[in-house]
Parts: sequence; structure tokens; C-alpha cells
Amino acid sequence: MQNKQNSCKSQFPIFNCMVSKNVRPAIVLLIPCNFVFLTSTIAIHKTTPSYNMKWKILSSEYLFNDTWLKARKDRCQRPDGKIIDPYYVIEYPEWTTALALTRENKVLMVRQYRHALGVECIEIPGGCIDPTDNNQEAAIRREFLEETGFAFDHAHFLGTTSPNPSTNSNLMHMYLLTGGHKVQEQQLDGNEEIEVMEITLQELKKLLAENKIVQSMHVTTLFYGLLQLEKLKLEM
Repeated sequence: MQNKQNSCKSQFPIFNCMVSKNVRPAIVLLIPCNFVFLTSTIAIHKTTPSYNMKWKILSSEYLFNDTWLKARKDRCQRPDGKIIDPYYVIEYPEWTTALALTRENKVLMVRQYRHALGVECIEIPGGCIDPTDNNQEAAIRREFLEETGFAFDHAHFLGTTSPNPSTNSNLMHMYLLTGGHKVQEQQLDGNEEIEVMEITLQELKKLLAENKIVQSMHVTTLFYGLLQLEKLKLEM
């Protein structure tokens, strides 16, 4: 982590959006260093289509089928009759992750090597929801217990996010865990090497401001977790 934080003194752009005469223009001012998002009256455009856009799957073929990864080729038909062939979909198990605070109000992070990128990453713990997990909350509690040795007093569900709705069929389920306390040593899988880190909320904000957390779904989880903790302001 760099010692010099990105300067907040530079001028941030103000976007004056030109819209149709029957919708008031919106001005958005973003101040990332202070994690404050200020907005004027925002024009909310209708995003729900007035017609059905869902594709019909005519046929599907698995090209690769393994425990942790499945890849399939679909032949699809749009509502207007157009055939889409082939369309490739990647199937992963459902995932879960969390912003977690200890009883001392420290944030639990981990550092581990990620082979696909070939780099060491600072992340928040998480993983796959196993068939043996009773529910999503049980899964995230198990993941933290295995990766960090911590148990938690409370769990708050933050919502779900998609890694890539264009190609991936699974979702990431996000949580805020509080009241963390260590109850055991790590119980890692044979291919895992994980260093547990305890940092302050201010240090977490600095990592985010400096783009030091590259896992996009973890950044999304941290965003919603900080909102829930009222450590990030979203003013309308």
C-alpha cells in the first residue's frame, strides 16, 4: 500500500446532463476521496421494457462439465424470432462474501495469490455455497470460520450482485458481519494459502480510494457494507 494518498485537491468534473425538455437536468458531483456522493434532482428514466425481451432456449449443450466450472453452448430465439446461435454461458456455483468487523471494530481482510491474474490480492473472505450449507448465511459464516478462524455475533444480508450477467449464470450474495471474535485456527483447503489482516475502516477506505482492491464483486460488497454502516454517504 502506497504511503502517499491520492490528492483530494484536484478539480472533480461536474456533469451537466442534457435531457428532453420534460425532464429536469441532473448534475452529479463525485468526491471519491471523502466517499461522499452528492446529487441534485436525478432524472429517473424508465428501464423496464414495454415488451418481453427474454430469450427462449431452443437447445443447450455442455462443452465442459466439472465440479467448479461448467461451460455450455445455447441456441436461443429472441421474441422477434431472431435466432442466436451459438451463445456461450459459464456456470459456477453460487458465491458469498462479506464485509466483516471484529468486536474491536477492525475489518477482516485476507491476502492471497490469484493464479488467473498471476498476482497477490487483498480481498475480503468468501467462497462457494456448498450443498451442505443450510442457507447463504450459513455459508458465509462457514467460509469465515475456515479462512480466518473468526465467528460473528450478527449477520446482515446486503443483497446480491452478478459477476457478469452476459456470461455468468451465478450470483454473489453479500453480507455485513459484526461482532467477530476468533474461536479457532484456520482450516484451509490443500491449495489455499491465506494471510489474515485486521485493518481499520479508514485504512479500508484508503485501499478503495487507491484502487488496491481489484476484485470487483468485493468492491461492490464493501460499498453496500459501508453504506449500511453509515461510513459512506449517498446524498440525493
